[in-house]
Amino acid sequence: MVSIVPADKDFLKRLKIVPDELVYCLTASDGKQSLGYVVFELYGRQVVIISLEAADEAITDGLIRAALNLSREKGATSAVCGIKTIYPVLKKVGFNRNGSNLSADINKVLSGKCG
Repeated sequence: MVSIVPADKDFLKRLKIVPDELVYCLTASDGKQSLGYVVFELYGRQVVIISLEAADEAITDGLIRAALNLSREKGATSAVCGIKTIYPVLKKVGFNRNGSNLSADINKVLSGKCG
């Protein structure tokens, strides 16, 4: 069973991430097997997905939704991402082009169907 949880201190250290009130990292795993992670930052009511690595499209989708859900709980209402390699998944979940990035209304994405 896949679980998505906040990254532990060892994982953050390997990625050279210093967590604070604005930077978050979630990891996906199946038992002890790592399947991916997402790093995102909150800027007021906007979340910016700054890094995402995943084993496949389904894990990418799950990590995006988990990041958006946590961000919404912290008060974010919109999301933006400039990671071109995950644009196909972002578009499936409801992101739209906004300049050189993709952006989305978090409530609309989380109320939609899975990609």
